[in-house]
Amino acid sequence: MSVKLNSQNPKRKIPVKLIISALLVILIIVFAAVNAENVRVNFIFGYAEFPLVLIILGSALIGALIMLGFSYFKRK
Repeated sequence: MSVKLNSQNPKRKIPVKLIISALLVILIIVFAAVNAENVRVNFIFGYAEFPLVLIILGSALIGALIMLGFSYFKRK
């Protein structure tokens, strides 16, 4: 599935996956920006306080890297 960009160039299309991915990125950024307070993160050896926005964006980045790794090995 794809969406036509304009009627003048019917060959140029925007993939639906790209649109959905962009919307998810925007949603994660807005969600992270709304949650800006500091939170306590417990580690095995101690704890630290970080802004929640960094925890959310870091978790999203780690998840994206894991998905990228799985897709890389799936293609091989």
